[in-house]
Amino acid sequence: MSPEDIKTAIEFIESRIGETEHVTERFDAVMKLGGIVEQMPGSASSLAERLPDFDGFLEKENGSLGDANFDQQLLIPISILTNSMRDVITKQAPEAIENFKMTYEKYNPMMLGYTLLAYLSQSSTKNAMKENFESKAAIVMNVIGQLIYLEAFGSGLLKNNNRFNLELLSEKCCIINEKIDGWRREFGV
Repeated sequence: MSPEDIKTAIEFIESRIGETEHVTERFDAVMKLGGIVEQMPGSASSLAERLPDFDGFLEKENGSLGDANFDQQLLIPISILTNSMRDVITKQAPEAIENFKMTYEKYNPMMLGYTLLAYLSQSSTKNAMKENFESKAAIVMNVIGQLIYLEAFGSGLLKNNNRFNLELLSEKCCIINEKIDGWRREFGV
């Protein structure tokens, strides 16, 4: 890839991440970012700033559903994987890419998505969601959204560009959204 091709790709990605209404275009942009990050000249901190700020969101929302298992099994792994992704983008070092690869294998976004679904299937979760429902629903939806971003980036970076897991996570997002909407109606929120 020539320097001009890389510059064009970066401009395309910058224009698409977080600025398009077409969700698939956003994920394609993140996937492309993962695919060219090794070849990007200089700092890509402007790109990193446009990616969702998962830790900032959690801090703003007082970050949890109030369940230590949720934090341990989902929030902490997603935060670690997100920070590893940011390191790849900002440092652009082979070590950062290797760290991301190891982290991605340990905390696979698809498996974390299944963990989230299992968590939401428990009656204790439904009961816990009643108090401060909208805040907790926002956390759940942010978790699945972050998993989709991480999967898109990982698919591009690890050179498989396989959309299978990305599409599965998108399907899980719809299931989770339906569950949240059902609870919203049931709770009268």
